[in-house]
Amino acid sequence: MTNKKIKKGIFYVVISLVIVLGVGGFVVRAYSGGEPTTVIENQTVEGDFISEVTTTEGEEEQNIGAFPGGDIYSDINIFGNLTSGGGQVLTTTTDTAATLAGKDLLAYSFIEVLNGSDTSDVTYTLPATSTMIALLPEIGSTREWTFHNATTSDESESLIFAAGTGMDLLVASSSDSLTIAKGAYGKVTCTRIPYISAINENIMCDVSNLFAAD
Repeated sequence: MTNKKIKKGIFYVVISLVIVLGVGGFVVRAYSGGEPTTVIENQTVEGDFISEVTTTEGEEEQNIGAFPGGDIYSDINIFGNLTSGGGQVLTTTTDTAATLAGKDLLAYSFIEVLNGSDTSDVTYTLPATSTMIALLPEIGSTREWTFHNATTSDESESLIFAAGTGMDLLVASSSDSLTIAKGAYGKVTCTRIPYISAINENIMCDVSNLFAAD
């Protein structure tokens, strides 16, 4: 009986030593290495301590989302305001006529046009279908640009838009025109439409004139 008790006591001692040595080994490993360490609630963090995010009773955890960029194949719910635009202004100087470049329409959403000659109107021709398809790859794809006729001469030079090849150029109503007066603003909105073979068109653009209300 006595031998059994002794053996039993030795067994408990051995188990206790194993536990102590295990904990001691953990502590040694936690404090070894060149970087300073901090042990908080059984967590070891090397270097600067970063606290754990917790919520109190009654609070809801906040979902933090990341925008993937590129193509998105689902609807987007925005719980706030949406700001769009390239953040830059393209200022061009043209004497009488020019064709808008696809690279400019791709990079900029606000374009200021200066009349270089100050003697005649400026006609801007929108890009052909081959260029616009690169900007509007799918049927229903839509983009909008704001134009400012920034001419400052006393002459009444206007900015006039002309349709590119394969494009249907429209205005909002019979009282509107494709012309933006000196100092005024206008918007051009283009949409990819199903191809219409009869008139060889698959791009529709509309011009909206904006007039000062004050």
